[in-house]
Amino acid sequence: MEQMRNAELSVKLGNVRFDIIIFENYGTTESDLEQEGFIKLLHTHSYYELVLCVSGECDFETEEERITLAAGDYVLVSPRQRHLFRDIERETTMRLGIRYSRCGQTGLFSEVDEALSSLGWFRKKDAVHTRQALSAYFSVFERDCFAREYALQAAGTSLMCAILDDLSPKRRPHTPDAIAVRMEINNAIIYRYMTSVNAAELAKTLFLSERHLNRVAHSMYGMSFNERKCRQRIDVAKKLLLETTLPNDRIAEQVGYISLSSFYSAFYRITGTTPLKFRRGVQ
Repeated sequence: MEQMRNAELSVKLGNVRFDIIIFENYGTTESDLEQEGFIKLLHTHSYYELVLCVSGECDFETEEERITLAAGDYVLVSPRQRHLFRDIERETTMRLGIRYSRCGQTGLFSEVDEALSSLGWFRKKDAVHTRQALSAYFSVFERDCFAREYALQAAGTSLMCAILDDLSPKRRPHTPDAIAVRMEINNAIIYRYMTSVNAAELAKTLFLSERHLNRVAHSMYGMSFNERKCRQRIDVAKKLLLETTLPNDRIAEQVGYISLSSFYSAFYRITGTTPLKFRRGVQ
C-alpha cells in the first residue's frame, strides 16, 4: 500500500537523532482499498507516522475508535498503534515517517523519551506551528537549489522541534524553552548566516546571556555560535566555488563578508587553502 523513499536527511537535537522519511504517495483513498481488494487494512509501522490534514477532511481509525481530521489537524502515530487513514486525497495531506534514536545520556530529552514511549497516537488541533514547519519542509524538499541540503536540514530541525514542543510538558513561563532556543540558533545559522547577526545579538532577542547561548551552541555543534556561523558561510562558499563560475568577490558578498580580505582569512583558517586553490584543486 505504501512506498517510501530512503531517508532524505537526519537531524540531531541534543542527544537524539531523528531520521525523516518521505512517503512516495500521500495517502490511501477508499478507491485504493477497493482496487486492492481490502475491506479494512489496519496496520502498524516500525517508525512514527505523521499525517497533516492540509485541507478538507480525512478519517483516522484505530481498533478502538474513528475520528475525523479537519484542515490544520495532525496525528502522530507510534509504531505500536494499529491504525488506518481513509478518504485522503493526495493534494490535501502531507505524510512523513520518523525514526529516532538516542546518542548518549538522556539529559534534555528524558521527558520526550517518556512521552514517546507511552504514545499510542497523538492528535493536535489547529497546529499552526507544526503545520507551518511541515509545509516549509515539503516546500524545500520539492525545490532544487544549490543550498537545498542546508535548507532541508534547517526545515527538518524546525519540524522536529515543533512536534517535540507539542509533546513536551509545558515549562514555567519564565524558563526559556530549550527546544525553541535550539531551533532559533539552528535557523539563525542556516537561514541568516549571510547577515551580521552574532551571538550577542541573538542572545538578546532570546532573553538569554551570550554565555548561555554559546553553551547551548556547544552542546549542538561542539563550537560557539559565531564559529558555527562562520563555518556555515565557508561551507556555502565552497559549494559556490565548485558549482558556479562566480568570482570570489561575488561569492564573498553572497555568504556575508563585507570585504574580500576577511573572506580569504576565514576561508584559509577553516580549509587550510585559498578559494582559488580550492576551486582549481578539486576541478
